[in-house]
Amino acid sequence: MHAFRIHAVFSGETDSEHWVTLRFASDGSEDDVIHVVCGLDVDEQDAALGMDRLYLERDDQSRGGYGGADAVEVAATSVRIHLNERGLRTLEFDESLDLHWTDTIEGKADAVDRFMKMREYPWGRIVRIV
Repeated sequence: MHAFRIHAVFSGETDSEHWVTLRFASDGSEDDVIHVVCGLDVDEQDAALGMDRLYLERDDQSRGGYGGADAVEVAATSVRIHLNERGLRTLEFDESLDLHWTDTIEGKADAVDRFMKMREYPWGRIVRIV
């Protein structure tokens, strides 16, 4: 797993999704980002297209997609994103992510709450609060 330190956290909700954005310095960028998005409603057509999973995006839609993680573990000290083959390919990482955060980072409590809300949806159950 790649270990990086989170330097900014943002989260929110729209009419159609819960989202968390984590900014960190990676090997390739001083300001890398990962967006974790959970749709609030998935219809039959969305499910048929594979959109009944969490959406992960690195920095734009060309490096993002649905179903790229087998688990997202949210802990007091880190967010571990266990990427599967699809996630590794679309996000262009060669390993899963172990993103570390401190208790004092602004936005952390709201992001944890948002991750907990994602768990309320069948496609958000890969999120684990540990």
